Amino acid sequence: MTSARITQVAARNMQIASMTLEASHVNVALDLLEMEHFVMV
Repeated sequence: MTSARITQVAARNMQIASMTLEASHVNVALDLLEMEHFVMV
């Protein structure tokens, strides 16, 4: 593996990790919204 390739793979992994993080934040937000909805009803 060349250093350029390692950098490329690392950047890709970071991108995937940040996307996963964002997706989990969205899921948590939706869960909270649903909980609030149930509380109001």
